[in-house]
Amino acid sequence: MVVTVKTGAMGLGGVELVMAVEDAFSISINDADAAKLLTPRLLTDYVLSKVTTTTATVCLTQRAFNLLRRSLLRHGGWKRSEIIPDTSLPVLLSKKLRREVI
Repeated sequence: MVVTVKTGAMGLGGVELVMAVEDAFSISINDADAAKLLTPRLLTDYVLSKVTTTTATVCLTQRAFNLLRRSLLRHGGWKRSEIIPDTSLPVLLSKKLRREVI
């Protein structure tokens, strides 16, 4: 099996992030949509638009953002204060932090 990975503006780190989000929420994110998801807020809003509605008593937008931020903190080494809803994902996933695509 051959898998083609388009790295786009966010590089391989961005592709891995999109794949992790797809797995975590059982959704599919097409390449055109993924290219537009440039901040945690946009990604969170996109995920919420794709998942089914619920009668949860907690704020799902905030919960989704907190889960995303926790994952970014664990894997990226940023400070918590550096990841806010309007933080640019391409900035977080700067070229020096991306892995080379072989």
